[in-house]
Amino acid sequence: MHVTFYDSDGNVFQESDWTYRTVPYCVESPSAPEGMRFVGWSTISGSDAVMDILPVESDIGYHPVYLPTDSVYGVTFDPENGIDEPRVMYHAKDSIVTIPTLDVLGFSAKYDHGSFILDTWMPESGLEQDVGSTFILSSDTMLVAEWIRSVAVTPEFDNDLPSSISIDRFDDYTLSVSCICVDGDSLTYEWFLRGVSEDTSLGIGSIFHVPDTIASFPGTYIVYVRATNLDRSAVVDMSYADSNMCSITVDATYLLSIHGTDTISEHHAGDSVGITFPFKEGHVLVDLLLPDGTSVFDDDFLIMPSYDVTLKPVWEKDVCRIEYRSEGSVTDVMDVTYGELISLSAGPIRGGYGFSGWTCRGNTFDACTNVCVTSDMVFEACWVPNVPSCMVDGVRYEGDSVVLGSEGVLYWYDQDGIRYLPGETVAVEDGQSFLPIRS
Repeated sequence: MHVTFYDSDGNVFQESDWTYRTVPYCVESPSAPEGMRFVGWSTISGSDAVMDILPVESDIGYHPVYLPTDSVYGVTFDPENGIDEPRVMYHAKDSIVTIPTLDVLGFSAKYDHGSFILDTWMPESGLEQDVGSTFILSSDTMLVAEWIRSVAVTPEFDNDLPSSISIDRFDDYTLSVSCICVDGDSLTYEWFLRGVSEDTSLGIGSIFHVPDTIASFPGTYIVYVRATNLDRSAVVDMSYADSNMCSITVDATYLLSIHGTDTISEHHAGDSVGITFPFKEGHVLVDLLLPDGTSVFDDDFLIMPSYDVTLKPVWEKDVCRIEYRSEGSVTDVMDVTYGELISLSAGPIRGGYGFSGWTCRGNTFDACTNVCVTSDMVFEACWVPNVPSCMVDGVRYEGDSVVLGSEGVLYWYDQDGIRYLPGETVAVEDGQSFLPIRS
């Protein structure tokens, strides 16, 4: 999927391709216009509402959001352990800010500090701020976490955690455990995954779902239980006993898709996958490329690599044949690119008939009408018989015959000098004229 980040002028600031369902990021923030502050991203240009950058499921663009520097300030929360970037929350000038919990800030799984727990947040002013306390925001503020050692708790527990599980992407498994603290304090618990760059929470409860962060990487991972004593706010890692841990072998599957189509399938690394060549109306497929630009157009099979693959088709517009016909004979032929707009030719000439338009697939078009070409097309000329007409003493008459007047006329002569008697009925030839010789 292609993700584009734009700057304040609408120019491309950063762009790259991302695997399906991964969360993109921008390496740096765009410079803000004078008097403004960059506060985040939005999918709508000109919006003043910041949105979360979500896992990509299609091509998407993000536009910067700016707010006046004199109307908004940032509160930065820094856990001071170097694992991740500090969190920044923006608020209006002189607003009342409530110190949020670690969970709200997204730190709960990553910043428990083992046997230490969060005590307070220390601002630059030196006045400690507890979670839930409030203060008036009058300038940009930095809050740094202050940690203290937690109370030790020794739990007793029963569990039916299996020793090993083999899984594929998107599989769900039920893992259960019951914990009782020896001094009577109640415990809640949460599954964690160990074996990635940092321990990953699998959520509170008994349903284990393979996270997207590891689903694409085969290997063996360790699942363990961490319990929290609610009464003492103590964190207890219960994975010290082998019976409280299990190994998970990820036999990962990967997605094979074709850009611009609904074609998508799931395969294991090393599988020999038959290539499905896409179809696009009015176009000819001239190449099919891997993400690195390698062509598979002449191949019947693809050996699936250990990552998701999106094939990119390369198209050329088809050439359509336009044919004009009259009385069953071809009068003109032309080749036109698919989707091109053409102007139909003027009507041909046929003796005794008048041209009344072109017909194609049951539709009639006037001469010089603009038509969009989407396939081979045959245009057949339509004709109507001409009605003969003549001029009698300067007056036009139409029909197959005319009666020459007799009152005050000695004779009638046509344009060729042939004489006719008064009152005579004459067969009309188209374009004839009659002049009288009067008495």
